[in-house]
Amino acid sequence: MRRVFISVNIEPGPGIMGVYKDFKENLINEPVKWVRPENFHITLAFLGDLAEERISSLSDKLQKVSVLWKPFTIELSGVGVFRNIRNPSVIWIGIKPSIPLNNLKYQVGEILLEEGLPVESGDFSPHLTFARLKKKKYLKEIEQLVKKYENKEFESQRIDSFEFNQSILKPGGPVYKPVGVYPFISA
Repeated sequence: MRRVFISVNIEPGPGIMGVYKDFKENLINEPVKWVRPENFHITLAFLGDLAEERISSLSDKLQKVSVLWKPFTIELSGVGVFRNIRNPSVIWIGIKPSIPLNNLKYQVGEILLEEGLPVESGDFSPHLTFARLKKKKYLKEIEQLVKKYENKEFESQRIDSFEFNQSILKPGGPVYKPVGVYPFISA
């Protein structure tokens, strides 16, 4: 069994790294679990623990679907929190509405259904998680930083592949190991 998820990886540019560093510098005493920039991604599906034969079958189907896609661009914009600003648990950078990204999420969901795997219900809210909060000692600072960036446009990102990753939990944070990388056909 391996703990796996399907995602679109994000290569952080100066806009994303600027907000990330600002939060880290201003919340230095807050007990925050920071996502390492090399782990930045948009989750399309979190599957949890899967047996090897399920992983192999799913990987084959994801490979077949990737050749139907052409690269597309997404816009990273705004900062927000999950739960709410008075009790935040996650700090994220938003993704502007993207029909191609939504369609990719839907197509991955269809493959999961074919494989008899669960698909998350509800609206897809694509985001890039960059911090998980444990205790909330500095709520005022968190609120000020979120307000500072809530409407800021950071950067565009060309999406030319998606990945099937294994998440290996370690004391210093998870390590992601690709099970499969699925490039789109070039335009």
